[in-house]
Amino acid sequence: MGSIGKDVLHVDRMDNGTLPPCFSAPYGLLRVRLAEGYPVLYCNGWLRSRLPACTQLADCLSERVLGQLDRALRLAGDGGEVDLELEVFGENNRTTYLLLGGAILDGLLDAAVLDITAWRMGERSAPERPCRAVAETASTVMTFDANITRDQLTDADAAWYRRCGLAGLSTYSGLLRAVCEKALYPQHRAQFAEQFGRETVLCAFAEGKREIRYEYLGVGLDRQPIWLEATMTLLRDRATEDVCGLLHIKNIDRRKKQEQELRRRAERDELTGVLNRQAVQAQIDRVLAEGAGTGRRCALLMIDLDNFKRVNDTYGHVQGDTVLSGFAARLRGIFRETDVIGRIGGDEFVILVRDIPQRDTAARKAAQVCGVMQSDDPTDNPPEGEISGSVGIAFSPDDGVTFEELYYKADIALYRAKRQGKNCCAAYDRARDML
Repeated sequence: MGSIGKDVLHVDRMDNGTLPPCFSAPYGLLRVRLAEGYPVLYCNGWLRSRLPACTQLADCLSERVLGQLDRALRLAGDGGEVDLELEVFGENNRTTYLLLGGAILDGLLDAAVLDITAWRMGERSAPERPCRAVAETASTVMTFDANITRDQLTDADAAWYRRCGLAGLSTYSGLLRAVCEKALYPQHRAQFAEQFGRETVLCAFAEGKREIRYEYLGVGLDRQPIWLEATMTLLRDRATEDVCGLLHIKNIDRRKKQEQELRRRAERDELTGVLNRQAVQAQIDRVLAEGAGTGRRCALLMIDLDNFKRVNDTYGHVQGDTVLSGFAARLRGIFRETDVIGRIGGDEFVILVRDIPQRDTAARKAAQVCGVMQSDDPTDNPPEGEISGSVGIAFSPDDGVTFEELYYKADIALYRAKRQGKNCCAAYDRARDML
């Protein structure tokens, strides 16, 4: 069945000659130190049969292929990923084609290796290029093999365990607790423990599930946050009928940060950098829902720039865009990072001021907004000096507990502020505004 090698997860053929269900092609795993000649620190039994008496990866590669490997490793760099086909000379000068994929970390290449000879030779029975196992193991940072039924930690990636302070553990439950305490950020501990708890894993296997995944924010070896993905493949030991798990923890920090950046861009107003209408509404509704029933008071400020149309007509839309982006920047200087700022459209902005002690706090903030574009400096750009702001205020929970309710009331108050001569603020007053 699956087992752990000295330094790295590997999967050998099972007793009956088959492979675990998660792999569709002959599979091995290799650990190489990135030094001259690429010394092989570890390779599992299946791979050793392809690389007989191999102490250096360079011993089995032609100069051409070695050059390809060298370029790939240099381009990837530390923390990078490698996906490369290798032409290997094995026993009796038999050529074997291997697909190598993995990640470089701290000068070591951990690589999953697949035999794709049949695919390269064009045999009709060969499957499509079998990349899954390579992709699954790329960027692996920690591995272990456990008997879930007996709560035994069969073996582990010793080097990583020592560095993470997890050495000396013998039970799966003990390992799970230690990983949660030492290698996860608090907000992910409970869910991680639930996902990979013994009872959960055994129930999942009984229901026919053979793979469990979870993405979480972990603590890197440099004590900095890093996004990781834990994947456990479940197998049954044919000799004992025990349920066993092969788990590897993969570095997905680069992908996760790219996803977060795309999400951030999708949520941001392109011109001003504050939240767009859809995102600000969703975020405000989320904040209000979290505070429901707690007695926390929030204020929704609805802001409309006075005289903005005249600025656009007089100075042009390019100058108008500059005014909008400048106004948004100044808003960020007035409000806290925990407050929610968004642009609804045109020259209209909304701000949710969170957890205010009293209503006067919102009024003082609104007064700052009204004068934020005013300046006594004659060198200031003329359009900005002509801009002021009118603000309507609605309070939660007094005036509503959703974005739509507060927006409606703040809009009514804003209309009253405009009628009072602009460049001022007004709070929603049911007795006055519903007449």
